[in-house]
Amino acid sequence: MMTVTHEALPERAKDIFYRVKRFIKEEINPHEAVLLQFSRSDKKLEVNPLVEEFKAKAKAQGLWNLFMPVESDPDMKYGAGLTNLQFAFMAEEMGKCVWAAEVASSDATNIEASIERRSDHYLINGHKWWTSGAIHPKCKVCFFMGKTDKGASIHKQQSMILVPMDATGVKVIRPLSTFGYMHEPAGHAEVIFDNVKVPLTNILLGEGRGFEIAQENLGPGRIHFCMHMIGNAELALELMIKRTQERVAFGKPLAAQGTIQADVAQCRIEIDQARLLTQGRLHHG
Repeated sequence: MMTVTHEALPERAKDIFYRVKRFIKEEINPHEAVLLQFSRSDKKLEVNPLVEEFKAKAKAQGLWNLFMPVESDPDMKYGAGLTNLQFAFMAEEMGKCVWAAEVASSDATNIEASIERRSDHYLINGHKWWTSGAIHPKCKVCFFMGKTDKGASIHKQQSMILVPMDATGVKVIRPLSTFGYMHEPAGHAEVIFDNVKVPLTNILLGEGRGFEIAQENLGPGRIHFCMHMIGNAELALELMIKRTQERVAFGKPLAAQGTIQADVAQCRIEIDQARLLTQGRLHHG
């Protein structure tokens, strides 16, 4: 049976859900104005010390790497031992926070960057767009995906390799915005890799495994970010309802107007529909 509400979660997962909800309410939301001010200041590309405090507190409370699926980490060495469906409820709560993370991705089979094997190293060439995290001051390593064998089957052409960001030939051109936001300090950047030499040992899992690695990460990730967006929608609906109760027109609150009530009801229906579709996709794997 599919879990459709956080109340139906196993006790341990439910406890984590409520702790996430409480952390956002008590630790993050009271500082939204300060966080917004920092993001609009001259320091916006720097690491915000307040966010680093949030991270330390979250780690201390065991609210770290919650996205790590139990299938990949059965001993809970790195994560909290949640299934993708269980984490989806936490992801929605995070989406209700203005400062939730965002991600962009594309069809991995369209990759045209190259990873050429030489005698004792790989030679990397490519022009990457919207490279997540590339402008972060602490970004030291890049997960680079490129083609090692264009003659292989379509899903075996790609490989993934670790590339030091300070390697010769790596050049961050500029930060890029998504929907008008820079997402500082990590951001998304245009990056050029020009004849970058990388040790053979930096290849991940072996040649031809890049698409597999990408899908293992991006598959659940896309679903969880759907839940983030549903959380955004829930917050927007909450603010809309509050506004309709406070705003008076023609002698009565907007909330008393039939057309407004219909609009709110339609929003409720569409959000619930999106949530159930997303949860259903996770449930069926």
